[in-house]
Amino acid sequence: MHPDEVYLPRIGDCRKCEHFDDSYWTYIAATWTNTNIPKPENVTDNNIYINSGTGDQGPPVNLIDLFGISCVNSTWYATKYPFGIEYSAIIMNVSEVEGNGYMTEISMIFCMELE
Repeated sequence: MHPDEVYLPRIGDCRKCEHFDDSYWTYIAATWTNTNIPKPENVTDNNIYINSGTGDQGPPVNLIDLFGISCVNSTWYATKYPFGIEYSAIIMNVSEVEGNGYMTEISMIFCMELE
């Protein structure tokens, strides 16, 4: 983990992360085991990454709104996929996951603080 990243296991901590940069350093880590997104055949591991940006540093973002973070039965989920998801070095287009009612349990949130 990069020294400026923040590991956020609880929403209380996630509130600290409301205004972090929109870049490849800000993302949610999850697994295929804990999502209702259909698992593609070309998956080579169990990891899913929900990115907040396209790679370049962008403006501050509210991650709770951006990822549609919500709590269901004491478990935190992402319900929005603004730039799709990444798995096995493959990008699943946002149109394949956004607006389909998918929920992904959050394993970790990583945020790069703004300088």
